[in-house]
Amino acid sequence: PRARSRLELPGDVERDDPVSGSHRGRGKTPCTRVQPWPAAGEEGQLEELLERRGDAVVLGPGMSGDDAAPLVHAVLSTGRPTVLDADGLAPFAGEPEQLARGRTAPLIITPHAGELGRLLGRSSAEIGARRLASAQE
Repeated sequence: PRARSRLELPGDVERDDPVSGSHRGRGKTPCTRVQPWPAAGEEGQLEELLERRGDAVVLGPGMSGDDAAPLVHAVLSTGRPTVLDADGLAPFAGEPEQLARGRTAPLIITPHAGELGRLLGRSSAEIGARRLASAQE
């Protein structure tokens, strides 16, 4: 079976927090928390989760199917800094301009040649032959 998608939330947590796996010590340290991703139809819980636990969102790996698009759009609408990769980019295939539409928070995308090819509507070979120019688009 496929693993359920997860939400990664960078932020400060106590050093002895068992969820973060960080070392015991005093004070706080930056780390990443991995949370189960809300299932389809539970997007309303996202803002509450982010308010309690996150400054930014890393999203994409492990997502698939029809559930990805509503969840990706829900994250982007929160105004949080976001990193999108893999299937997090799928809802924008052929429409890369939609990634930044109305967005003011930082957005980083990390596609490999195949993912960037889907995003730009080109083959991965074409992307590979013009990596820098394709990335600048």
